[in-house]
Amino acid sequence: MQRILRFALIGLASATLLWGCGGSGKVYQPLRPTALYTFGDGIVDDGQTGGKLYTVNTTDPVTKPVYSLPYWVASSYGLTLKAQAAGGTAWGQGGSSIADLQTQVQAQATAPGFAGYGGQDLVMLSAGMEDLMLQTQNVLAGTIDAGTARANIQTQIHNYGQAMLQLHAKGARYIYILPPYDLSQTPWMATLTVTYSNAPEVYLDLYRTFVSTLAAEAESVNGRTQSLLLSPGFRTRMGYYTDPSNSENSAGTSISNAAICAGAGSTNASVCTDATLVTSDPDQVSKYLFADNRHPVPGVLSLLATGSVSEIKNRWGAP
Repeated sequence: MQRILRFALIGLASATLLWGCGGSGKVYQPLRPTALYTFGDGIVDDGQTGGKLYTVNTTDPVTKPVYSLPYWVASSYGLTLKAQAAGGTAWGQGGSSIADLQTQVQAQATAPGFAGYGGQDLVMLSAGMEDLMLQTQNVLAGTIDAGTARANIQTQIHNYGQAMLQLHAKGARYIYILPPYDLSQTPWMATLTVTYSNAPEVYLDLYRTFVSTLAAEAESVNGRTQSLLLSPGFRTRMGYYTDPSNSENSAGTSISNAAICAGAGSTNASVCTDATLVTSDPDQVSKYLFADNRHPVPGVLSLLATGSVSEIKNRWGAP
């Protein structure tokens, strides 16, 4: 995996546990997407802010291009993708919460000239990472207790479900959901634990609440719409890459729990480039999994996207 990560970091990469909705029944009319829409956070951001991605950005887009996760998914179907700010259909933006996702969905629904999603449009959602971080930090700071934080998470996920229903009401019939992955092995958690030794315990309690509540909410929505696929393996795949004991990782805790981006980029990958990394040694670069304190490097994004494409085609058929 080191070689894959190294090459993908400079833009040359190509592209389980069942935890989803909709089953795997026979597909009579395979999905042939005519467009891909994204809503949510940095995992599905295709350059909404000045063309910058939430990963390690390239200083040479011609010979060393870097791509987002949804870009890889779109390209697997022969589609192009660009940010909504540039006239495209990718509304996802780094730092977005579930509430922000709702705002994005509403903005698309009321955009001039938008009459609804086509029967073969694919919608990709990713949200919850920022909500979990905020609720964890609030509990640790003592501004709320754990019970309130769990209740907040449950309310937010119900709102997430309402956004899914709104998408369906506007014609979306293929909605693919990326659940937030476990942040306990990220640079964010490593930094937080320096101040709060109980940070992993607090976070994981809220994360378990999030996972179970989202699964129930998605199942409920899917029972009414038959339109959702909650990624069966996204969390598992990311957990595999970030596990320090993974023999194919060989990064070690001290490296895998660090951000490869230096300075402001260590907390905001949109300002990180391949010229502002903490190391230029290719052998060391290949061992880093995170660009900033929570977003993956390009190589990991391409690997995650490959798994997503397989899930989508398994659920809705390969054209």
